[in-house]
Amino acid sequence: MVSEEEFRLLKRSVTELAEKMGNNQLETYSVSLLFLEMDYGMESFDKVFTAFLRYTSERHSYDMNAQDLKVIIDKYNKSEHEINDFMKNKIIIGFATHYIPSLCELANELQTDMIRNGIKVED
Repeated sequence: MVSEEEFRLLKRSVTELAEKMGNNQLETYSVSLLFLEMDYGMESFDKVFTAFLRYTSERHSYDMNAQDLKVIIDKYNKSEHEINDFMKNKIIIGFATHYIPSLCELANELQTDMIRNGIKVED
């Protein structure tokens, strides 16, 4: 069993690796790390992932919209913390990047909107 201190150190090391890979405000290189950092856990990850898969299997890419996915995220958020739109965008981008390629077009639109709204990528 890993102690709380060891767990925090492990989480920090994974965060550092993700940042080295290019994880930033617009790119989500580890959606699972994002869930871990927000303390949402594996159960929430699995439920959101399954719901996203179901959603994308029932629609063409031009019928998908971010608001529908944000509702799904809220539905499976079992924590006491509300997830803001910025983090919901990062979750959608992360699933598009790693698990659900049919979300990539929508993820690109979200990234463009984020840039228009002043989000800058830090080097």
